[in-house]
Amino acid sequence: DPVKHSAHELLPAVVYPSEVARTLCCGAAHVFRCLMEVAVPEPLFEEEAATAQQRRGRELRWAAISVLVASYLLTFVVRYGTAVVLPDLRADLGVGEAALGALAAAYFWPYALMQPVAGVLADTWGAKRAVPVFVTVAAAGTALFAAAPSFPVALAGRALGGAGVGIVYICGISLIGKWVSEKRFGTAAGLFSASGILGGFVAARPLDALVGSVGWRAAFGVIAALLLGSAVVAATVIPSTRRVEAAGRPQPLRGFAEAVRLRNVSLIGGYAFVVLGILSSMQGLWTIPFLTDVYELDERQSATVLEALSLGLFVAIPFWGIVADRLLRSARLTILVSLAIHTSIWALLAIAPTAWPRDLLYVLFLLAGFSNGCWMPAYALVRSTSPNAVQGTALGLLNFAFFSGAALFQQGSGVLLGQFARGHDDTLSTSAYQTLFAGFCAALVLAAACVALSRER
Repeated sequence: DPVKHSAHELLPAVVYPSEVARTLCCGAAHVFRCLMEVAVPEPLFEEEAATAQQRRGRELRWAAISVLVASYLLTFVVRYGTAVVLPDLRADLGVGEAALGALAAAYFWPYALMQPVAGVLADTWGAKRAVPVFVTVAAAGTALFAAAPSFPVALAGRALGGAGVGIVYICGISLIGKWVSEKRFGTAAGLFSASGILGGFVAARPLDALVGSVGWRAAFGVIAALLLGSAVVAATVIPSTRRVEAAGRPQPLRGFAEAVRLRNVSLIGGYAFVVLGILSSMQGLWTIPFLTDVYELDERQSATVLEALSLGLFVAIPFWGIVADRLLRSARLTILVSLAIHTSIWALLAIAPTAWPRDLLYVLFLLAGFSNGCWMPAYALVRSTSPNAVQGTALGLLNFAFFSGAALFQQGSGVLLGQFARGHDDTLSTSAYQTLFAGFCAALVLAAACVALSRER
């Protein structure tokens, strides 16, 4: 298969810590390409690759997208990897729930703050420079976290990691937008976004197994090495897309005030703030403690349930976009349907947190991830109601809302649960988690009100 061989040729072996890691990266890239070719049977890129030079350019684009897929997957491992090492962090760093919440949030605040400027960096520096530089920063931050002798150093490492990987998604979407025609953009962007969710799977049972084998510090050291490898690959294969002519250079502040005033930016931003806040709190912090404290599952069983949350989210990213486009034909109505399902799940767990058979917990968390991931219709709703001149800024602000919610919910949930006393066996009470889930329900009602007040056109 010339496609498969070209991917290996364009991703040089020297940059990865091992040939196994390189093979996995190329295999994941090949799966992504196959999915794209099934979903979009006609050629993905605008021009036909008639000449050898054009074919080489097409393969370089596939290689660039592939390394961005791999880098985006690793951002999710960095983001949610703390969930399976909470007991180790508590013991090694000597911290409680509020500090653990701050440690998880330390990733999200820099990540969120990167979003309004990520598009500017993609346009001014170009992905070829921005991705290697910032992913290297993420590798350094993750290595610092792995070696941290104290809580403040671990906090600094998480912050550097969040700031570093904050460039990857915007650069990926930016390159897809430059290379893919408008009618294929939604499918390509949805699959690129879904590929990142695979990192949520890696951050559950596979990472838990690695931590069990080598310890949490060595496990995060491996993640740092893979990030560094991805940075070198990115510098090798991503082509330059910067505009060099003066007329084509972006004006970073142009339209920012106009985008901030757009009705749907603030309203859909409110929805984004809540849903990723809840997801990040559970995926990054509290799913495993809830299951071990209330249901007395061991960490391996709890990690399996955590995988269900990631699986539901992985299916949801492309699914809800298809529902909005082809079935309901309304982004706003699609989001409201997903919110109704999502609120019902947390209401059930708030009312009767101990009533569910263990096997049903997997289904509940699968549905929780599935109903949370109605993100593509949210992006579509903001994009369709924003003037062309400020669409990029508006989408950057929406991304900021998503990730500032993730940071604030993680930190706030840690403070909330920290108000409850731990039992003699060092577990939190059922009422503590009931309070958390009830808070989720209240926030989701407010999110639904925001979506209901938004405009479709």
